[in-house]
Amino acid sequence: MTICGDKYAPLAASALRSLHRSARQHEYDVNLYALHDNAAAPSRLAQLWNAAAEASMTRVLISWLRVDSHAPGAQRFRMCSTTRLALPKLLPEDLDVIIYLDVDVLIVGDLTRLASIGAAFNASQWAAFAPEDGTWYTSERYHHNTGRTTNGSKKRHVPFYPPAGINAGIFVVSLQRWSRSAFPWFRQSFRHEGYAAPLGDQDVLNAYFEAHPDELALLPCKWNRRTDSACSRNLYYEADGIYHGNRGVFAQESAPWPGAHAGGEAEWHFFSLLAKLEE
Repeated sequence: MTICGDKYAPLAASALRSLHRSARQHEYDVNLYALHDNAAAPSRLAQLWNAAAEASMTRVLISWLRVDSHAPGAQRFRMCSTTRLALPKLLPEDLDVIIYLDVDVLIVGDLTRLASIGAAFNASQWAAFAPEDGTWYTSERYHHNTGRTTNGSKKRHVPFYPPAGINAGIFVVSLQRWSRSAFPWFRQSFRHEGYAAPLGDQDVLNAYFEAHPDELALLPCKWNRRTDSACSRNLYYEADGIYHGNRGVFAQESAPWPGAHAGGEAEWHFFSLLAKLEE
């Protein structure tokens, strides 16, 4: 999990509460590696969570890993988000299948069922992502507003996994297979200058898996339920899943969760959603 900056870091408290609730209910332990930038809010959260862990919340054990400008990939795009492209270099070498979570998530049900997707990868797969919804990579606005390079030529749009790209906010990977794949070389050799790549790390991942589709498995929609995704029904009625408040949805004080977009009947407010998880 990346916990960076004072805007999004407060959301990590709610994400961690939902993770702990899941671990407690379904009786599994979590070793969480929190990548942070040492901003004020993440530092306060670390103090609060460590104190809570000492008292009773022992299901989620957190290792706080500070990311700085010298970390692999930190010079590209936004520092904290880009570091997810180099997780095998940042995390302990003995780890294999892991779940990556953005900070703006709320977890419902048993997260071990998401981890089991990684254990079931076929011989060529090493990563699982949920699809994008079609309002970004395939939009006319994206294709016509690509900008210019330093020499004045028009930038190309980044190739993306068909049909509409993948979302990088939640994923399952085998770190061992990742290290042996062509992705580390691809990441280093990716030339941002010729591309319009406003989503940074997600654009790099899309470009890679467009060229290597056999290495990717698709996550069911419920494991990355967003306001702009097309899940068939309200996730709260699913046994397991993850709400993902991408595009700043959970960072807004009165952000709606438009269930009607996915055929649901409710418009959810972030805090009422959290109250549901705490029931």
